[in-house]
Amino acid sequence: LWPGQSGRKIIVEKNRMQDLRTIRTRILTAVALLVPAVLLILAGGVARQGLCAIIVALMVHEYYSCFVTRSASRQLVLTGINLLMLAGYLLHGASGFMFGFSLAVMLTFIVFVLLVESRPHQPNFEDTLPAALIGLCYPGMLGTMLLAACRAESALILWLLVTVISTDTFAYFGGSAIGGSKLAARISPNKTISGTLCGLGAGVLASMLYAYFTGIPGHLVSFALFGFIAAVLAVFGDLAESLLKRVYGVKDTGRLLPGHGGILDRLDALLFAAPVLLFFA
Repeated sequence: LWPGQSGRKIIVEKNRMQDLRTIRTRILTAVALLVPAVLLILAGGVARQGLCAIIVALMVHEYYSCFVTRSASRQLVLTGINLLMLAGYLLHGASGFMFGFSLAVMLTFIVFVLLVESRPHQPNFEDTLPAALIGLCYPGMLGTMLLAACRAESALILWLLVTVISTDTFAYFGGSAIGGSKLAARISPNKTISGTLCGLGAGVLASMLYAYFTGIPGHLVSFALFGFIAAVLAVFGDLAESLLKRVYGVKDTGRLLPGHGGILDRLDALLFAAPVLLFFA
């Protein structure tokens, strides 16, 4: 039976309360993660590199568990292969990264050749092989670039965090408050053009204000330009992960972060924006 006027009011009120609880959970989780993350960024050295390496490893594992295979053993094997890029970079810099990437591509093909031939009825390998190869680039290659970006000065790393978080936060609340036309209705129905514009404006403004109040060397125009580029890439990073989740029918990549989903759900924008920090630094 279709609810009457009072029933519709109750449904609307329940939805509103659920949204408020979700927002509260998201904020509490974000604060709980942000404080130790900032402290480790300021500490620098091995602590910062170790934190970033763990985060990249978690993102890679989430990717393979959501988009490639449900087998725990295969997830670990593919995650280990993907992390050869990260290990190569830590050991030998750019040359080690390229060697690790080449080796990861070969080993991924070898694993699937053995898997398909040893299991004649292996289902959907035509879909899982491309997904596994894409994982070498996203999040594997971009995750390694995030690790490389973490070697920059602490002030610049915090600049990127401030810019990306401001873009994401104001896009969410701006879109919720203003509404309007969808940005990419087939990929992410909740994102609006108005919210995206609010996020981009907030990202540029936050980039300039951070530079002004912290006294980082550089012209404010440069921070405005690179802040805008980082904000745009952050938006596309979010859309890229939404596209993958839409293709594979996944809501969240994990449950590690209450209110956010998985690590990849939370840091998808940062993965795309990290190369900007390398160039800017």
